[in-house]
Amino acid sequence: AETGREVWRWEFSPHNRRVWQRTVPSAVPGDGLIYVVRPQHRPLYALRPGGKGRLDDSCIAWRYSEATPDVITPLLYRGRLYSMNDKRRIMVCHDAKTGRVLWKEKLGLGNVVRASPTGADGKVYIINRSGDVVVLEAGDTFKVLSRIRMGEAPVHSTISIAHGKLFIRTARNLYCIAKRRPKGEKQ
Repeated sequence: AETGREVWRWEFSPHNRRVWQRTVPSAVPGDGLIYVVRPQHRPLYALRPGGKGRLDDSCIAWRYSEATPDVITPLLYRGRLYSMNDKRRIMVCHDAKTGRVLWKEKLGLGNVVRASPTGADGKVYIINRSGDVVVLEAGDTFKVLSRIRMGEAPVHSTISIAHGKLFIRTARNLYCIAKRRPKGEKQ
């Protein structure tokens, strides 16, 4: 970070630059690994950081090849990695350390998803392009807690969280959603 000098590099297989390598999702560091997604619904990898120079595939802790995203960044939350196939609207919950699939379910969203999932307060929030929100319980079993229709398509922005509030950006408005405070309580 101090010099900007490259310490190590790992390239997606196949290791040849003639293959299209466009990547939209961000890498997700945490739990001692770095999670990266190949473009166009190709595998999701968990990499062991470290080493020097060009790394070979021995740095791969685990990989997953089904129901992977194209543009959505996976969510690392409470020891679980949530990844989603944006076209098929299938979410997968992995044990972040081992890659073991804990559940894989269709979310029942009618439109493609371009926003990444968000985790807070024991919940996972997902919004599709039509502005339909699904709230899941974070954890080892699939449980839908709520469905909300925001509308105002197209929605591409990930739901953001700050100071205990959700911020949802639609094509027309920015909404702030928070728990109602009891009367007389100051902010």
